[in-house]
Amino acid sequence: MSDKDKAGPNPNILYGALVGGPNGNDQYTDRRSDFTANEVATDYNAGFQSAIAGRIVTIYQHKTFFCLSVCQYVCLSLCLTVCLSVCMPVYLPVSVFDCLYVGMSVCRYVGISVFRYFGISVFRYFGISVFRYFGISVFRYFGISVFRYFGISVFRYFGISVFRYFGISVFRYFGISVFRYFGISVFRYFGISVFRYFGISVFRYFGISVFRYFGISVFRYFGISVFQYFSISVFQYFSISVFQYFSISVFQYFNISVFQYFSISIYLSVFPS
Repeated sequence: MSDKDKAGPNPNILYGALVGGPNGNDQYTDRRSDFTANEVATDYNAGFQSAIAGRIVTIYQHKTFFCLSVCQYVCLSLCLTVCLSVCMPVYLPVSVFDCLYVGMSVCRYVGISVFRYFGISVFRYFGISVFRYFGISVFRYFGISVFRYFGISVFRYFGISVFRYFGISVFRYFGISVFRYFGISVFRYFGISVFRYFGISVFRYFGISVFRYFGISVFRYFGISVFQYFSISVFQYFSISVFQYFSISVFQYFNISVFQYFSISIYLSVFPS
């Protein structure tokens, strides 16, 4: 053979057993280049393992063995449904069914569907659609709601509630309008207008104009920039970014990515690695 320069794990366990087999140190290796070791392959179980795996998948694929629901946590109805099932492997080397999958239907957290794509709700947080793309609820764009958090519209563009621009309210946080432009109050913090432009007072703090430029109060108040209020940036509130709330990113909730929840998609192999 001439594949010595292509050393690497062989996906076909039968081929690896017949050609590679145990190496000179009696250690099983599944590399095609190991045929150089002067030792006969002895892994006769490879065929049986493959046959058994194939039989299991053929009979039980797409069938659910059990479902477990875990609910009620801190007075909240937090439900996680875990289902064990056998699915067809994605990669089938030489038609050998050599892998099994444990599938979690994970998708529910506090009655929230997590991982729906194409017309499916993808990351619902307390009845709030968070990730819609092409008819999906998460970054609705052009007349679509884009970031709703506890009934607060956060990212609207062109008639969308998050950065309302030109007569549109732009950053509302708990009933506070925060970035109004062109006749709009810009940075209202508890009844305080903060960034008025063109004849508008631009940093008023309790009736105090700060840094007037062309009749406009513009900038600093006791070392606080216009875009910051007590070390809080316009796009942050108590170290929470617009796309994060308590270190939780829009696409993550407690270090859980949108496409994963508690390290779901567990892969089990019936053969040695």
